[in-house]
Amino acid sequence: MRKLLFILIMFLLTGCSSQNMKCDEGVLEDGKCKIVEEIEAKLTCREGYTYDEEKDKCVNTLTIDAKKVSICPNGYEIGNDVWCYSEKVYEKENVKECVSDNIKEDDKLSSTYEKDNACYEKICTERSEDGKTCLTYQENKIDYKEDTVCPKGTISVDGQCRKKQWMTKKVSCEIGEMVDNKCVITDEIDREYVCEDGFSLNEKTKKCEKVKIVNPQ
Repeated sequence: MRKLLFILIMFLLTGCSSQNMKCDEGVLEDGKCKIVEEIEAKLTCREGYTYDEEKDKCVNTLTIDAKKVSICPNGYEIGNDVWCYSEKVYEKENVKECVSDNIKEDDKLSSTYEKDNACYEKICTERSEDGKTCLTYQENKIDYKEDTVCPKGTISVDGQCRKKQWMTKKVSCEIGEMVDNKCVITDEIDREYVCEDGFSLNEKTKKCEKVKIVNPQ
């Protein structure tokens, strides 16, 4: 009975003393005064980054030499280490030619010519003894020969008109953006909240806090 009475008295005394405890600063928690000093956190970029106001980002830029791609652009094939080529097939064109079946290929003194939209042959019928000079010509009007030929700038390959176009391999960046033949790699991150020494960041309020625990009065 005495023991129970003693416990009751101690409980009442403890309760009364705790009610009389006050904190000059802070709040009372678990019989102690908790004082929280709060200051604004600083928004800053981590080391190696600079702040870009326009983007509102921390930016880190790295510049490296560009590398030549080993694959040519679409429509082109690899010619060698430097060049790419594209080979296109063109349709033959219909043409009228002023040519004569009466003139042999090695006959340098005979020829054909055009006049007033007509075709003529000028054949040497009498030559000098050395064969270098024509003494007499015979001129005849002949029909044009219609034919299909490859367009200018193309060559005939297996009956097709083909033309190769060449271009140097373009310089490209595996990563980053091409600037002045260099690859510029840009990393962008948000600024970070930083506190002074002795303070810690409150993630909810984004404030810097320093907690001090003292005994109440």
